Amino acid sequence: SEKLAIARTILKERNLVSITPEIVDPDYLYILITSEVLYDPKKTSLSRTSLENVIKSGIQSFNDSYLEKFDRNFRYSRFTTEIDNMDDCVLSNITTLRLQKKFEPALGIISSYNINFDNAIYHPVDGYTSVVTSNGFYYYDSVTSQNQLCFLDDDGYGVLRVYRLVDQSKVYVNSSIGTVEYSTGKITLSSFNPVSISNAHESEISLTVIPNKSDLYSRRNT
Repeated sequence: SEKLAIARTILKERNLVSITPEIVDPDYLYILITSEVLYDPKKTSLSRTSLENVIKSGIQSFNDSYLEKFDRNFRYSRFTTEIDNMDDCVLSNITTLRLQKKFEPALGIISSYNINFDNAIYHPVDGYTSVVTSNGFYYYDSVTSQNQLCFLDDDGYGVLRVYRLVDQSKVYVNSSIGTVEYSTGKITLSSFNPVSISNAHESEISLTVIPNKSDLYSRRNT
């Protein structure tokens, strides 16, 4: 309704007759951060928990100041420098990143989906260990004739798979449910038919990947 209101009341009065503007939804790209911070306790009166809170607050401030807008890129060196400067006691940090995209599947309906990270996915050699993970969802397993708690991963050669865990070992329910283009960050799901999401409070499937580079880019409506 908001998009229609903008198109009808604001853009209609300003656009050229031959141009029809289209308003598209934002496409959210999430950065998952793990940071190990080395600090000197002799240089601060803060407890470990208090220092953690200071750093988490600083990370949120970085997010508010540099991200959460279109065409804002994530610069790794700037970010890690911000952590080092959050308190005089901080000596250094080792920070790793993962990228996450979320999509809401049509439950119980066979559908295809394109998920584009728009950043290359880490893939040093063919056959490398899986770098794509997901949250849990229920999927029909023809072997057991039951809906099983399943997850997604890749085979290291660009093939996306559905698996379930049996005694912590992966058993594949579907060994080819889609593709992964590591160089572009595009993931395609074909004939995907989840029954439900494992967490009853969620409606989305989250795909998480390891980026190829630490500098991350936001383009178009991302």
